Amino acid sequence: MAKKTVAVTAGQREFLERRVWNYCRTPDEQNQNAIYIHRTTTFEGFKGGKVTDLSFHLSGLAADALATEIELFAAHLHQYLDLFNISPIADPGEARGKVREAAADTALDMQTLLDAVVDNYREN
Repeated sequence: MAKKTVAVTAGQREFLERRVWNYCRTPDEQNQNAIYIHRTTTFEGFKGGKVTDLSFHLSGLAADALATEIELFAAHLHQYLDLFNISPIADPGEARGKVREAAADTALDMQTLLDAVVDNYREN
């Protein structure tokens, strides 16, 4: 499926980014109530952080376990966004894959992960 080109407004960007921030601060009931960032992390602090600030990178997991946690993060974020009527622009697997790639790359800042969501999801 070809990716649609859909411009995003500043308001839409902030809405999507705040959904990701809220997801990371809220216990993931589908993954043993994992919380991906400290609950008191501000939105600005989250945006200015690094991918390595996510709990699965801080926990020192073995490579296989880390890969599983990143996969769960991307899949459950996808489901969480759906609760807010936010869907992939094109192929759902591709959208989750982009999020998974960004979440796995420890050299990236958090804004790059947020950009992966903004570039691949939109509110319906």
